[in-house]
Amino acid sequence: MTIDTSGEYTFSVTQKDKRLFKKDSGYSYSTASLFLMNLADGEKTYIDGNANDVRDVYLECSLEEGEYILYAMVEWKEETKEKSFVITCYGVSEAQIEDMEDEDGFEKDEIIKAAADSINEKRVFYNERSWGQDHIARYCVDYA
Repeated sequence: MTIDTSGEYTFSVTQKDKRLFKKDSGYSYSTASLFLMNLADGEKTYIDGNANDVRDVYLECSLEEGEYILYAMVEWKEETKEKSFVITCYGVSEAQIEDMEDEDGFEKDEIIKAAADSINEKRVFYNERSWGQDHIARYCVDYA
């Protein structure tokens, strides 16, 4: 992802609203996670992350111009039939977001390991309003 203008940006991952399903369908939100990494000087450095089992998970950041990786995922509950989500970005300028899954050299495991290593160095800041930081840290460390 490319940020052309420094400033405040808000990213989100959004699941389908549970009101689109019948009340007796058993639908509930799965855990959605976002984390952001800076790609300055060829190094991947964890900036921030959030996770929760609500419809919209937000990540607010003050960013400088540059290249970043925004990693979004949903840990779908087994009973979830419709497994799709949307990523949004609002900020002082348009963010150029590209899907990296098809890029040569893209390795999901490498991105997650870099986040885990960076988190371990920073000892993750725990946010009172969300368990997202703890979840991101546990996910990255367990995964890597």
